[in-house]
Amino acid sequence: MGNVTSLYTKVKNTSGATRVFGFLGPRGARLEANEEMSIPGNIISTLGAGWSRRKFTAFQDSLDYNLLDIVYTPAVFLYDSGTGGTKVLALLNSSLGTADPSWTSWSSSSVSESSEVVIYENYEL
Repeated sequence: MGNVTSLYTKVKNTSGATRVFGFLGPRGARLEANEEMSIPGNIISTLGAGWSRRKFTAFQDSLDYNLLDIVYTPAVFLYDSGTGGTKVLALLNSSLGTADPSWTSWSSSSVSESSEVVIYENYEL
């Protein structure tokens, strides 16, 4: 199986103590101080889908009170009909660009100085 890290959300307990986060996973998760956990999919979309307003509020409060950090969320996938390939949005040294998805054999799980990233200079939204 290839590297599929770009399909996961990673969170980190930044509270300084062991805590139970009831909104992580189907039954909650106990994380030690500074422990990280990977969750399939995008936690914001999953919790924000409205299944449990209580869980989303607890998630939001954990972020607001610096008890939990989002290390990363799943990549934004972009299909290029011109090349027939898929790229992901990437950020390298504060510049937005694209990179190959993590599951391709020529890509790493994160963008680094040696990764092939196309940078968009002076891009305005």
